[in-house]
Amino acid sequence: MNVDSDKCPECGGELPVVVPDGLTAAKRVIARFKGVKALSAATGIDMAAIYRWNYSKEKHGCDGRVPGAQHKKILAAAKARGINLKPEELINL
Repeated sequence: MNVDSDKCPECGGELPVVVPDGLTAAKRVIARFKGVKALSAATGIDMAAIYRWNYSKEKHGCDGRVPGAQHKKILAAAKARGINLKPEELINL
């Protein structure tokens, strides 16, 4: 499991965010930002677009992939918020 951390709003201590291995890139990014709403707020990417990343191609989705056009925006938002996210985590291996 990958572990990211965040600060407790009350005491300032570290809170672990556990991201299970085996996730698609889309689910991994959403988990790191603690949800679609937070990822959308941090990046300006429409929530509906983020949800579509998890849909199958048949349903006009991305099959768990994060569109390459969004990578820089996501990495910048992660860095600004102290989220440990590496570029290789944005692709499905």
